Amino acid sequence: LTCLLPLMNIIAQSLSSSEAIISGKVTIFPVDFSIESYILMIKGTPIVNAFKNSAVITAVGVVLSMTATIMAAYP
Repeated sequence: LTCLLPLMNIIAQSLSSSEAIISGKVTIFPVDFSIESYILMIKGTPIVNAFKNSAVITAVGVVLSMTATIMAAYP
């Protein structure tokens, strides 16, 4: 529970308007619901490209690891 409440506060702040955050109205529930910060993050940073790169690297790593494991298991 002590780890859950700060996480809920961070999520509530990310979903609240900047005015509500600055005035200190946000606790564990969003105030003046807004997804403006998420839109700004997606448009202003290359985060989508970073997620794509992570997915490709993970997929290639899994395929290579499984291939090596299968080849070692059946000599």
